[in-house]
Amino acid sequence: MRQLYFESGKLDKYGALKICRNNSEKYTEMECPYASFDAHCSINCPLFGDPRELFGSEKGYEKKQTISICGDTLLVFEKFTNEMDVTNG
Repeated sequence: MRQLYFESGKLDKYGALKICRNNSEKYTEMECPYASFDAHCSINCPLFGDPRELFGSEKGYEKKQTISICGDTLLVFEKFTNEMDVTNG
């Protein structure tokens, strides 16, 4: 399984995956490499896995967040926010 590392990522309130690249503070939506139309990576895709916590990395015992996408890629995030967790009382 291929692994891609990012400093920061998030699921927005609609379930779209957004990532920060190259120490940027700006989030951008991740594009789907398989769609024949303009589509973004999101929880609506059957190949999108549930976010999971990963403990014990090569750098020590740091907690990281992972998401499996496209059936063969694992995204690893140093910081991750799930805005879908927010509930309105």
